[in-house]
Amino acid sequence: MKKRVVLVEPRNNEFEGTDNLSLPASALYLAEFLLNDGYDVKIMDVRLHSKEEIIDVSKDALCVGFKIWTGYPIKSCLEIARSIKENYPNIPLVWGGWHASMEPMQTIQDENVDIVVVGPGEFVFHELIKRLDKRESLKGLKGVVYKDNGSTIHNGIRPDKEADLNKSEMLPYHLVDVERYIEKNGSERAIYYTSSRGCHFGCTFCADEVVYKSRLERSPEKVLKDMEFLINNFNVNTFVLKDTNFFINRKHVKNICQGIVDRGWKIRWSAYIRADQFVRLGDELLTLIRESGCKEINVGAESGSNEVLKLISKGIGVGDIIQCAKLSKRYGIACSFSFMLGLPTIDGRDIPQTFAVIRKIKEINPRNTFNVWFYTPYPATPLFPTAIQYGFKAPKKLEDWADHNTRTEFTWITPEMKKQINKLTFYIKLAYPDENVERAIKKSFIRRIAHKAALFRFRYDFMKAPTNLLWEFYYVVKGHRMILAQD
Repeated sequence: MKKRVVLVEPRNNEFEGTDNLSLPASALYLAEFLLNDGYDVKIMDVRLHSKEEIIDVSKDALCVGFKIWTGYPIKSCLEIARSIKENYPNIPLVWGGWHASMEPMQTIQDENVDIVVVGPGEFVFHELIKRLDKRESLKGLKGVVYKDNGSTIHNGIRPDKEADLNKSEMLPYHLVDVERYIEKNGSERAIYYTSSRGCHFGCTFCADEVVYKSRLERSPEKVLKDMEFLINNFNVNTFVLKDTNFFINRKHVKNICQGIVDRGWKIRWSAYIRADQFVRLGDELLTLIRESGCKEINVGAESGSNEVLKLISKGIGVGDIIQCAKLSKRYGIACSFSFMLGLPTIDGRDIPQTFAVIRKIKEINPRNTFNVWFYTPYPATPLFPTAIQYGFKAPKKLEDWADHNTRTEFTWITPEMKKQINKLTFYIKLAYPDENVERAIKKSFIRRIAHKAALFRFRYDFMKAPTNLLWEFYYVVKGHRMILAQD
């Protein structure tokens, strides 16, 4: 009889439903190692399976694995882990993922955690399972933290180069209900996919380099084989690549894009990139990227302030962000820019600078979108000690990290800063609407008036004016001729 291994995929946030779900890529990569050795692997998604179902399938399991990152997934996994401990106290509970890798010694202290896997889990978890199966000691197994007769043992870090994303010819999609992970929007059938891990650029707010010491890639041939399976069997026509930075290895990118073109696939895809990378790709690769179906690039711009970009060791300047917007428009590729505000040493002086850049990229190409986030300190990142210095009280227990997210209150972010950011975000989205907001504006006379008022505010730097509706009408009447003249 095959030994069973259960892998639990957590809920990302308290509002997440059962639609538009991200495919459990990490669990699939772990599973391909175990299947080759004859283990029975069950991937249980908290978003799709009830707690009772997960507990039931965990009976007599060799172990149950949990993947966590900082925030709500911890709460989601702890709820399941407590129930499994109550029902099957002898089944080892193994925790891994970003947060467990950043805080392994704190994570192992929780009574619902027996073993922690640090860093990329594929090879380590595979070896761990074989030792658990043979009832062997975990002594000396690099990449593992465990409890032993009241003591906590940290065996050290295993080199990333021993990890592998190419164990099998194709990911074991039969372990999940793929259809549930396809986002449907009209004729579009989109799915999340991960072809690589790791980013070596070392931004001081980011944990990626803490977790992944090396770049890990699935070969272009196997990426294309995965895509072909999803296209032929599930009519997927859009791939949302969730790689931290898909474009680090130009050869990897070129081979995948060329493979798509050679196969004649009429698909669309999007991926993450740095602004300076996009500018340096060159005409030949940019043309190939466009021809292969790239519809959007997600750009971690982070700030419109060169002071902030230097502080976070981003390695780019504001000029790179603007040039990226111009170049993407030339090649017919939309940009989704991500910005971060609320760093502890800046006192909000980057807010007007960042929104000035947002305004500029929207004017360059109205198709460009943006998101604005508050800086959130994560353990083990280079910027984390600065957050502590400015008053951040780091949670002392695993469960206390469950409420840590971009909505967390930080002492250095004042109510006035939040009000200013919320106001600017609202008005800039109204002034330079994306397709969804634009459709809503066209359906309402009041919204059209509000759109013109917001546009007037940004074009003429009039954001300090009152924001109630009567004043909006006044500024529209005073400024509509100038606005219409420039539309």
